[in-house]
Amino acid sequence: MTQLPKQIFKYVSSERIDILEKLLIRFTQPACFNDPFEARIPVEGYSPEKLDRAFEVVKRRNYQREVVSGKAENLSFEQFDLAQNILHHSKIEKLKFDPLYQKQAATNYDFKKRNKDIGILSLSESEKDLPMWAYYADSHRGMLVEFYPRHPFFNAPNLTDAEFDFGILVPVDYRRNRPKKHVGKTSVLEEISMLRVKSGAWKHEKE
Repeated sequence: MTQLPKQIFKYVSSERIDILEKLLIRFTQPACFNDPFEARIPVEGYSPEKLDRAFEVVKRRNYQREVVSGKAENLSFEQFDLAQNILHHSKIEKLKFDPLYQKQAATNYDFKKRNKDIGILSLSESEKDLPMWAYYADSHRGMLVEFYPRHPFFNAPNLTDAEFDFGILVPVDYRRNRPKKHVGKTSVLEEISMLRVKSGAWKHEKE
């Protein structure tokens, strides 16, 4: 495992004194971060065949949802499928034949799912970063909460960098270029590791 920092901090506004009073802290959804690209991994590699399979899965899932809600209880799947094809024909055609739109749609869909499933606790090794005092600590009027990095809460046992997973304390990997997820080639482990990558523009935060 990566060597742990000697100290880690959380910049917060003074209203977040409840972190100390209630011993509760938020793990934030990626969509709520300042960096709009954080955890938004570009997706490539969808073929028409893969899209057809993805459409089938989505349509069946939507059909089940509509049946359960009572909105489609008198429709067969074939009838529901025909109605959906007519309703979303232009979008489906664009997804199949416009590579740029395809990438954007896949990336947004992927991010929307990820945003529902994960929360991230952002911490910093730096206690004297002026921009962070401005951004996250109510323009220097907030406070700094220090955590003990060797507490078991942050450290799943016997994991190496190659086995990065949720539930452990890991440093952010600041890079110039964003990683990309390639459908059918990027493993789940590789995709999880991509979540720790951020633009070098944020390197001063030492997350």
